[in-house]
Amino acid sequence: MDIGTFPKTENGPAEIVNFDQRESVENGKFQAWGYLLYHVPLTEKQMADYELWAAPGNPDQFRLTPEQLEQQAQVVGKWEQAKHIPDKNELVSDVELSQRYEKVIESKTRSARKIPIAERLKEGAKQAAKDNAARPVPTKNTEKDR
Repeated sequence: MDIGTFPKTENGPAEIVNFDQRESVENGKFQAWGYLLYHVPLTEKQMADYELWAAPGNPDQFRLTPEQLEQQAQVVGKWEQAKHIPDKNELVSDVELSQRYEKVIESKTRSARKIPIAERLKEGAKQAAKDNAARPVPTKNTEKDR
């Protein structure tokens, strides 16, 4: 796998596995240099553009259990309500629900890592003091030095 030979999306690839030489895959149907794992399935266009194939039994081919669907729908629904996203009363596929769920989880993870502005200002002041202390003290030119 090399630069430009696979799509880079917000959902991956999560893992890139390279083989040292081409190996038979899919029971000898194809020869491959490696494989990619994504958190969310690629679109048909993405797979066609890069000549990629989804492996049979691939996790992206699964269907969510009713319990998983309910849990993800609850998380996504609460998040969309909190963000005042209008309810369109639309039916979505389990793949789209999973994509929305992943985005909610990523958003929550990012916001959990945010540092309050007061704390960032304190850190900035400490860094500025450290940088200023490391600078050489300028010397004043005297009449004798001229």
